[in-house]
Amino acid sequence: MANKKARNARAVNPFKRSGKDTSSLKPPAWRKVILPIVIAITILVAVAIYLCVARGNFGNNNFSIEEYDGETYYVMHGDYDGNYDIQHIDLAIEFAIKPNDEAVLEDFNTQAVMDYDEYAAFCNKWHLNQAYSERGSNYLVVAYASPYAVRIDVALTGVAYDGDTANLYIWDEPFGVAADMAAYMVVVPTNNDAIKSVRAISTISEKEWREVVDPASVEPAIHLDY
Repeated sequence: MANKKARNARAVNPFKRSGKDTSSLKPPAWRKVILPIVIAITILVAVAIYLCVARGNFGNNNFSIEEYDGETYYVMHGDYDGNYDIQHIDLAIEFAIKPNDEAVLEDFNTQAVMDYDEYAAFCNKWHLNQAYSERGSNYLVVAYASPYAVRIDVALTGVAYDGDTANLYIWDEPFGVAADMAAYMVVVPTNNDAIKSVRAISTISEKEWREVVDPASVEPAIHLDY
């Protein structure tokens, strides 16, 4: 009877200490070192992904931040490859207004988060094409008009969230001198309800950056006299 109880005990707990060597059943020592490292790397990756999502940096930005002579420069290296739309308009021709009409400039120039109805109303008011129709989205809008400009070249090079503010990194350059008021609107749709404001941050081209750090390396523009 006693022998039967002993056999039952061993059957229930086969790893119970006995006279046998069970050291081979313990995990190797290297696992004790590798496991914490794997866990730490997993946590770091998760935090990095969270920060990217929270700040809106998804690898779509095409600008770099440069420091020179105590100043900060945002240098454009290409277009933002996220979802956005750019519209151009000549306000002076479209609305038959004077190119230096300060009231129009103040009314058109905008940096704001708009809901669908606000975005649609802005497009309708200024005769702009409404590129988006999703009522559940908000829209990051930067609109700018330049008096006496024939046109404005513009590019969106990056979008980044900073708390409740969306930073739109924009390069623009007006051309020509005439009785015009060239203007543009940049629109970025977003589902991030935490964003309450928009800030346009001026970027410079790579050529302009070279002019800052090494003016002698850039060929001067050729001006023709008539």
